Amino acid sequence: MKKLFISQPMRDKTDEEILAEREKAVKVAKEMLNEEVEVIDSFFQKAPHDAKPLWHLAKSLELLATADVAFFCTDWEKYRGCRIEHTCANEYGIQIIRNMTLEPFKERRVALTKYELADIKTHLIRAEEHYKKQLYFWEQLALRKDSKGELEYPNVVENIKFLRGLKWDVERLLKKIKKME
Repeated sequence: MKKLFISQPMRDKTDEEILAEREKAVKVAKEMLNEEVEVIDSFFQKAPHDAKPLWHLAKSLELLATADVAFFCTDWEKYRGCRIEHTCANEYGIQIIRNMTLEPFKERRVALTKYELADIKTHLIRAEEHYKKQLYFWEQLALRKDSKGELEYPNVVENIKFLRGLKWDVERLLKKIKKME
């Protein structure tokens, strides 16, 4: 069971509207994850009367830190607090869901938001760094020879070729994203 944090715009919405949207988010998350979820209660109905927006955000981030998955409800990108929660979830490796519909992916046309594009770019940059480090490691192993002058690790050439291909693929994807930005 995964712990689910729900990020949703709440300004100018009634408690009933907020709770209905949360219920829908839970249903979609369960379906997408294919498992039960434990919902983290981030709807502060009993917040101090004079609580400022930053108080709410601080409490939300505290709860987000305990989540396995963060669900971002419709129009999250239009609200400062939701955008900050999204940045934190992305930067700290919390799985993100942004889809409020159960329609199969192939049946709907999808346009990436600038936030989704930024997420993809962040992950690709991390992958690129990982492949560079691994490639350096394997290239160092390729320098090692046994007493007969042969490679000490026979599969090193295959691994180097494979890692170079992955690194090249990531670089190509990053170039495509740069053009899309």
